[in-house]
Amino acid sequence: MDLLPDDVILEVLQYLDVRDLLAFRRVCKRLGALVLAGRVWRHRELRLDGRPPNGSLRVPPASPRERGPLHLLRVAPCLDHLHICAAAGTLRALTTTKCAVASLTLENNHLSFNAQVYAEVVGHQGALGRLRRVHLIFSRSADVCGVLLDALTTLPRLESLTCSMGCPSTRASTALVPRPSAPSLRKFSWPLTRGTEPFVQAVLAGHSATLEDVELRLSYSGWTSWTDDTVAPLLAALPKLHSLRLNYPNLPGLPAVAACRALRKLCVDSIMDKYSTVVELLRRAKQLRDVRLQLDWSGLGCEVLEALASPALERLELQSGGNTEAPPLLRALTTLPALRHLVLRIGDYFTSSLTAAAARDLLQGITPATAPALRTLELKMGREPCPHAWVHEDAVRRSAFSSNSWYSRAPKCGAIVRCAAWTATKIFGKQLSAPTTF
Repeated sequence: MDLLPDDVILEVLQYLDVRDLLAFRRVCKRLGALVLAGRVWRHRELRLDGRPPNGSLRVPPASPRERGPLHLLRVAPCLDHLHICAAAGTLRALTTTKCAVASLTLENNHLSFNAQVYAEVVGHQGALGRLRRVHLIFSRSADVCGVLLDALTTLPRLESLTCSMGCPSTRASTALVPRPSAPSLRKFSWPLTRGTEPFVQAVLAGHSATLEDVELRLSYSGWTSWTDDTVAPLLAALPKLHSLRLNYPNLPGLPAVAACRALRKLCVDSIMDKYSTVVELLRRAKQLRDVRLQLDWSGLGCEVLEALASPALERLELQSGGNTEAPPLLRALTTLPALRHLVLRIGDYFTSSLTAAAARDLLQGITPATAPALRTLELKMGREPCPHAWVHEDAVRRSAFSSNSWYSRAPKCGAIVRCAAWTATKIFGKQLSAPTTF
């Protein structure tokens, strides 16, 4: 062992589990010092939530002194990810640890959530200088105290701030939310709920120079509208905004976002008949390369497709409900000369599906003349009807290309239920990949 250089030992230590590391550090002073190297710990993660490990670190004590995860936080100089859902007493230990984490997940469990202590943990990790990503997981009844939002807003060098599973709201948000000392955030995903307006505004304005990926979701638990008209202008003022996802297309002033010249990807859910602002956005934003929309054909489906006309759009994904119609889509394809990839998700989350006749018309209508740049057509169907009934029809097989241009990936057709996950991909022009067999 004395003949091995430190680099070789450090390389081996990266593959040992935590219990072996804790035992290894007691062999001698040299190995004890090597175990504490950041290189050994920076790829590991730790969960403090009392749940089964599921691949994460849960540390059994190697001796009476070493009492599991909290002892690990005193030993490890750094971690890649720390997931916290623990009682306040456990959280207090996290406000003094020297273990710096790169990614932090904060979760409330109704019984032990303490926004003040969580804010102290966030501030402490920010002071250690390694924190880059924060993710919040809250129940639908969660109340996020303003002190926690203030701590999140002022974190230095933070690159990603996201929130999922529920709709946090603030108890009192009349005070001004502090701005970050310097812009650093690149990804921001947050639910639009009552009381969070100042926080959302502070994040969008304070990190306007760096934000690239933004997702804003409207809460469905008791609040059905967002009337703040300052969010859309803030989005339009983001010079690096590359990707935008919304599930509330009636956001006041949404068409102004088309002024963001860096915007390349747009995903909008729930485009129903009473929403019209997204149509104007699509008419103006001709710089888009990737568009994903959820349409209702009984409402604005045809109007949205007409607004998509663009010489630059390369990828289009449509998820539709109701009676999907082939003619409007075929007409839209002629206005998309650069379209290379078309994905149709039909009937995934709705009771209705693409009828066999409409599917046949669609497949026969997509030709090099109507879609000259198209290389991939992917159909993802719902439970009914099973597409195997019509995809092998002679008329469809003869449409535009020979049968070897169809690559299908599907479970073996033993029952209709098993056919529900069927996916077919049609490759136009030259062969892009070898066909998959089952």
